[in-house]
Amino acid sequence: MGSVLRLPSERQHRSLAARAPFALVVIAALVGACAPPCEQVCRKARECDLSPRLAQDECVEACDRQRTYFDVEEDDEGKKAFIQERECIVSSTCEEIQDGACYDPYLYPF
Repeated sequence: MGSVLRLPSERQHRSLAARAPFALVVIAALVGACAPPCEQVCRKARECDLSPRLAQDECVEACDRQRTYFDVEEDDEGKKAFIQERECIVSSTCEEIQDGACYDPYLYPF
């Protein structure tokens, strides 16, 4: 005989529903925390010849300073924009970046 699918009881369903918002907060925090590190962003910027005057270490320091600035100032809009810019740089081609795909006037280039 085949197995029987059992649905959760009303009590189990309420318990799962009560935990759902907490799970969403945890997932959102993990996704936000997964922005590409400055080392990876700067490596891509140098590969694309976007910051030829900056050495890798200088680029990473400037990127980290900007990240720290948004944390210290508790600037959530800036922090979100900076994360999106880093994700864009890492996921875009050099041509797309050079055409302005990741440009944000709110952020200073590092």
